[in-house]
Amino acid sequence: WMAVDGDVYDVSKFARLHPGGSLILEQYGGKDATEAFYEMHRKDVLLKYQRLKVGKLEGAKSVDSKPGEITKVPFFELP
Repeated sequence: WMAVDGDVYDVSKFARLHPGGSLILEQYGGKDATEAFYEMHRKDVLLKYQRLKVGKLEGAKSVDSKPGEITKVPFFELP
């Protein structure tokens, strides 16, 4: 599992399909990966994978971004 925005996702089966490879997911396994996630993805990626959400971290902070917003990392996801 890993957490993004306070939500916990089971990425164990998804890891082999992840476009960036499974190694990066393994590095953040069991951790809050919010900051690293938003360095590479837009929030709407989370909407696509809601089926992987299995819970919520107690007391977790949420990143204030809206679906469709692009991160400050250039060229990672073009609209």
